[in-house]
Amino acid sequence: NASVTREAASKPKKKKAAKRKTKTPPPAAPVKPKDSWDLPMTAAIVRSSEPGCEPTCPHWISLEGRIVGSSPGVVRKALKQAGKQRLPVLIRSPGGEMNAALEIGRMIRQRKLDVAVGWTLFNGCAPLEKSCKLPKEQQGVYRGTAYDSLGFCNSACPLVLAAGTSRLASSRAYVGVHQVRTTWVQERVVYRERYRMVNGKKKVLDRKIISRKPGKSFEKHGLDKGLRKRLTAYFKEMGIGLGILEDMEKAPPSSIYQLSNVRMEELRLTTSAGS
Repeated sequence: NASVTREAASKPKKKKAAKRKTKTPPPAAPVKPKDSWDLPMTAAIVRSSEPGCEPTCPHWISLEGRIVGSSPGVVRKALKQAGKQRLPVLIRSPGGEMNAALEIGRMIRQRKLDVAVGWTLFNGCAPLEKSCKLPKEQQGVYRGTAYDSLGFCNSACPLVLAAGTSRLASSRAYVGVHQVRTTWVQERVVYRERYRMVNGKKKVLDRKIISRKPGKSFEKHGLDKGLRKRLTAYFKEMGIGLGILEDMEKAPPSSIYQLSNVRMEELRLTTSAGS
């Protein structure tokens, strides 16, 4: 290494630069942006932009996207913005993390909000458009139109739907469930510990982590005793028929079992088949 450094420091002899032919790399293939429902969940308060609704245009909370660990915080922020207003929730989601969905559901039930399966077509700025700023006079409220057609609520999303005081999913919306997938992740931690023996007993003085390495991980499908107990308590709290637990076992995590409108009414997962 030292010899290389010295050679690099010496003055090189002047040589004619050789001409090299360079090929222009082909243009990269365009990356199709993900749909909003396939990204982590966003929450926004929306005022209807339908013509003729002024001055009493309806408002709602739009929940769009995958339910991830940060989603309860996102929803909590929108609820705080809504204040004392009991705005209905319009949700479109492919599902996600069960624990996060349960937390969102309990927030909604605590505030006695209605939940409907559908989506919002934003007029002007949309929550995912970082370059677009809402006018000050809108006070953080977006403009848009609500639709039930092409709305869907799958996987962990029905846990949020179940929390609504009124629960809507029309014949043009899709609601589906599947088996719960639990992922166990192990980690191997190496640490250095200092201790002192006092009266023949070990007394730890301090402990310092030296390294962390991922260990083996494995998945488990379906409801074990603990998960069944948690979900049973939740659905009873929300007034939903426990037959939904059997429906959840009818499809593996890689698939979806669609709940018909008749079945959702039987389970009381919907209180109305209306739009």
